[in-house]
Amino acid sequence: MDTAKNNLYKKLRDEAISLERESDALAAKGDNAGAMEKIQRSLEISKELLGIVGQDDPVVLRDISLSLLRIGDIHVAAGNTSAAKVEFERALELGDKALVISGDDKPQLLRDVYVLLDRIGRIQLNDGDQNAALQTFQRARELSEKVLVIVGEDEPEALREVSALFSKVGDILVLRGDTSGAKLNFQRALDLSERSLRLETDDPQEAHQYAAMSYCRMGNILQQEGDFTGAITNFRSYLESQEAILGIRRANRPQALQGVVNALSCIGEVLVEMDDLKGAEQISKRALSLCQEVLTIVGEDEPVAQADWCLSASRVADICIDKPLAARSMQRMEQITRQFPNDAYFESIFDYTKVVVSGLSTL
Repeated sequence: MDTAKNNLYKKLRDEAISLERESDALAAKGDNAGAMEKIQRSLEISKELLGIVGQDDPVVLRDISLSLLRIGDIHVAAGNTSAAKVEFERALELGDKALVISGDDKPQLLRDVYVLLDRIGRIQLNDGDQNAALQTFQRARELSEKVLVIVGEDEPEALREVSALFSKVGDILVLRGDTSGAKLNFQRALDLSERSLRLETDDPQEAHQYAAMSYCRMGNILQQEGDFTGAITNFRSYLESQEAILGIRRANRPQALQGVVNALSCIGEVLVEMDDLKGAEQISKRALSLCQEVLTIVGEDEPVAQADWCLSASRVADICIDKPLAARSMQRMEQITRQFPNDAYFESIFDYTKVVVSGLSTL
């Protein structure tokens, strides 16, 4: 490339990168239209660069792929997943091409591709295409493991990304009834998230969140298999991570409290299956008190917090045979479901409270 072309290349690429940054800043503020205008301008400049360096330049191909990724993300933020999927697939084609040209030992390019596959897999799963999503996540998982082989298992963020892909494969296998396959994936996800937690120094909250969900998934699988001891062990680790998140000052307290409630509920359910009603009662009452704390923070009229309180209250009522508490819970849920008809989450809690009230009425 002669000096004039090289200078033009640098000038245009700097401009494209600057526009990408401006687009990211606007997207972070929720200005999707402004972000889209900036990134499309960046994309056009990158396409112009191909005329200077050639159609097979891996650096510019990557630039275009990442611009398309950003465009897809903006579509997702706007709720247009079908348009997003088109952009992600275009980006993937170019990402794959850059990877072939450069060789499959480039961790940055490998990550670009598995990030795009993750985006596509999520949309496929949301559209109900489990088979396609499974294949997409499996390929993403394989590429992410290649990155770990190249860079080593000492980068917490990379470990969490790979862990998340193993979890996604496991989640789909659970939906397909393949619990043994799911368990293998969840175990690998757990190993990676635990390692990330041990190594993390900059973002312990994020590390605990990944570990918490890994413990939860393993606990659920073991509970399904009837391994209650193993389930309890994992759920208690789940609780420890949620309590650690609660202890981090910058954590959203109501959300963090609800995380602790969820972990306590998992433990309580297993204790009931083990016929340890006294232990289940203690755990469930603690969960209920935390739900009340959430209501105190967010307000007694917040519907989701009210529904979560009703769910915990119904569990306590069922264990303790507390008919007045069950009736109070059902009365609240009746009000919530009238206010928010056809809400699946509220309806499921209301159905549970009705079952509890009906069961207690026979005693």
